[in-house]
Amino acid sequence: MLIATGVTGEGHWTLQGPQAEDKESASNWRRFFKDLKRQGLHGNGVSLAIMDRLSGLESVFRGGFPNAKIQRS
Repeated sequence: MLIATGVTGEGHWTLQGPQAEDKESASNWRRFFKDLKRQGLHGNGVSLAIMDRLSGLESVFRGGFPNAKIQRS
């Protein structure tokens, strides 16, 4: 399951997705981020991503949200 959570400028938590996938691959993450954009999430509204060290995730995220900062856990 791929899920994104967020916090609005007013401090409210949001849940984006979720999307059922059989694995965490770069192609699945790419599709997930494209779907989020189709649902109205705009790249300029994303300022920070906190993610694990999954191989390929950072580069796929940067491709969709190039101005956001990334923090790896």
